[in-house]
Amino acid sequence: AGWPSVGQLLLEAHIDGIKEYDGKSMDQLFRNVERANLRLFHHEVNWEFGATCCIEYSFIHKNWRPEVKDYDMHSTSTYQELPLKPAAMWRHMVEQYLSGRES
Repeated sequence: AGWPSVGQLLLEAHIDGIKEYDGKSMDQLFRNVERANLRLFHHEVNWEFGATCCIEYSFIHKNWRPEVKDYDMHSTSTYQELPLKPAAMWRHMVEQYLSGRES
């Protein structure tokens, strides 16, 4: 039951043109992944179609070690929900992202 044991996770998100998925749904995805003690360590924007099309995200377990084969996927007491607080100069970009619209 619950999460399987995962040391590293690579996923590619496609949200462009899909009404059900937007920046808020991506925020929820990130929250769920981070609750499983996975931390973002790399992202790569699709070079051909841009960030509103698809982005690859790479996560690694906070306790990852090459020799470890079993990871605790339950939230630790140190997990904190951090509110999104964009800098004022980038607010319009964050609002566009969260709304799912490019312009």
